[in-house]
Amino acid sequence: MQNLKKVLLTALSLCFAASLSLAVACGDGGNHSGTDSESGVSNTASSNTATPDDSSSDTLSPDDSSSDTAEHVCVTNGKWISDGEGHWIDCTCGERVQYAEHTTEAPSCTSKPVCDICGEEYGKISGHSYGLLSDGEAGRAYYCACGKYVTNEELTDFTVEIAEGKDPIVLQLSDPQFWDATYAKEYCYDYITETIEATNPDLIIVTGDLVYGKFDDNGAIFADYIRFMESFQIPWAPVFGNHDNESLKGVDWQCRQLEAAEYCLFKQGDVTGNGNYSVGIVQGGKLLRVFYMMDSNGCSSPMTSNNGTTITPEAGTNEVQKANGLAFDQVVWYKRAIDAIHKVFPDVKISLSYHIQQAIFGDVPTKYSEYSTTLKAGSSSELQNPLNLNTLATADETDFGYVARLPKGAWGTKTNYISDLKKYGIDSIFVGHEHCNSYSIVYEGIRFQYGQKSSRYDRYNWLTEDGQIVGGYGSAMPATATPLMGGTVIPLSQEDGAVKTGYIYYCGDPFNLIPDEPTPEEPTPEVTVPVVNGLQFGTDLTVHTAGTVEAVVYAEGINAYKYSSKTDYNKLYINPELLKGKTQVSFKILVEAEATDANGNGVSEFALRIKPNDLTSYVTGTANGYIYYNVGTEGDLGVTLNEWMTVTIDISQFNDACTEFSIYLFALNNTVYLRDISVD
Repeated sequence: MQNLKKVLLTALSLCFAASLSLAVACGDGGNHSGTDSESGVSNTASSNTATPDDSSSDTLSPDDSSSDTAEHVCVTNGKWISDGEGHWIDCTCGERVQYAEHTTEAPSCTSKPVCDICGEEYGKISGHSYGLLSDGEAGRAYYCACGKYVTNEELTDFTVEIAEGKDPIVLQLSDPQFWDATYAKEYCYDYITETIEATNPDLIIVTGDLVYGKFDDNGAIFADYIRFMESFQIPWAPVFGNHDNESLKGVDWQCRQLEAAEYCLFKQGDVTGNGNYSVGIVQGGKLLRVFYMMDSNGCSSPMTSNNGTTITPEAGTNEVQKANGLAFDQVVWYKRAIDAIHKVFPDVKISLSYHIQQAIFGDVPTKYSEYSTTLKAGSSSELQNPLNLNTLATADETDFGYVARLPKGAWGTKTNYISDLKKYGIDSIFVGHEHCNSYSIVYEGIRFQYGQKSSRYDRYNWLTEDGQIVGGYGSAMPATATPLMGGTVIPLSQEDGAVKTGYIYYCGDPFNLIPDEPTPEEPTPEVTVPVVNGLQFGTDLTVHTAGTVEAVVYAEGINAYKYSSKTDYNKLYINPELLKGKTQVSFKILVEAEATDANGNGVSEFALRIKPNDLTSYVTGTANGYIYYNVGTEGDLGVTLNEWMTVTIDISQFNDACTEFSIYLFALNNTVYLRDISVD
């Protein structure tokens, strides 16, 4: 497993240092009269390393200011040539021009800028290309025209190799805040174990507060947490929160324990904070995404033990940063690193990950009009009505989780922050800190995500008997409530590393999201599946993962699809390929009298969602792209329970642009029956 730990090589360090000052070429340009007689290099010398066939070269034009004399003016010809000691370009007449020596120390050549990739004063970025390594070496690398190359491992501190043929899975755990070994298994380890075993991640990121440091003066709790995480034998990348470093054992000691662990990807780093490093996701030799893991600081200095006795920490153990947020040198560090990577791989996706959120997180939930900033009495941060995106009908399909508190202790300014993220290709930020928030929202093109709380220490959320999400300290949780514990799954595309639609894994399945499985003692009997007239489920029709669809005999001579929602809403989709060039969709539907709306829950019996959402101009009863059908509505949008009704929708205005047609169930455990589904 040690091969996971790749340290940034000298070549890339030179690249970072050089990238700040390489704007223009030095020297006197590309054309010289005569030769460089002091070079001592033969005109016939050639490069000592083959340059890939597809690498381009720079040619320099004749000097426009040359006179009309008979004296020959050298014109550059061909690619740069290097023999490891110097580099030059030949003239069309065969003479050397623009020669400079290489040095064994810091590059001192003046006739060309330092190469952004290899660190030598030679070549330009246009002379680089990506391909298979030469000379029999395995793998792929980024070649420089001067004969140097940079591999994926040199661009990041660590790499995680993902098996081909699958989407990489990253699991975010947050705020274990382990502090009492007596309850470690019950309050922390069991939840994390269930989450990891259920999601089977390729990489685990832990977004801070691994332990509550002020209760761990001898470091035993911290060491035990590392032992526990190592037991899964899965690469895991932690960052410090605002409580880890409070231990009198000292942050330097903590960093050494993390760096020594076999499966832990961690590097203390040499900028502000402790733990600033990068992790690359590599698949099939291709660098897909890089996570920049950083210390958001904000920790109190360890000065007293938990019994109040004043103790001075050992020398060198108190290196903590009290102010919340990223320091200037941390920002410079990750921006330089991203610049270097994007010069090699322009399309690599970038994520930032740390503990304490910045101020922009306070704006993110305002994406939804349903968001309320009404605070509970006596609270400066807790919302009166938490926003649950998992049950919000108008939530975007890639957004999920819940907003229960306003950001506390946020840092930074909001001015131009989004544009700065986009400038560096940063498409996602993963944080912790606010235990009662777990939302993942794409806001102005950037995903902002709080990780799901992973233990029952300190504050967390629970689910009440009547289905409400409530947050507070564990001591206030009713005995009849269910704690909401787990982790947030971040799936990545194997094609380009993009973040796909994630989800929260809830331990114990409190929302009944996981379908029941038959017990081994009661094998599922063989059943002849009825044939339903119309589109076939599994090919023409698909359902949201939380719902169920099965073919049943509704009554003698009538076969139908029984379509049920298990969460508060669910969608049945018609394959959009079937919609192209068609004019209408029709089906027969029956809503049972036991539908939850009939019991006064105040939601629609069902609705249709059609994209694009421009329906208002020709369909009555439309709102936000939905067509709602209710018991109390007159006409075509009314529903009579326990009776079949025919629904026909004109989609001719969309031509080939209809991207979604779905039948939407809003109510918990609602059931309808469908048949004769057709697209004409």
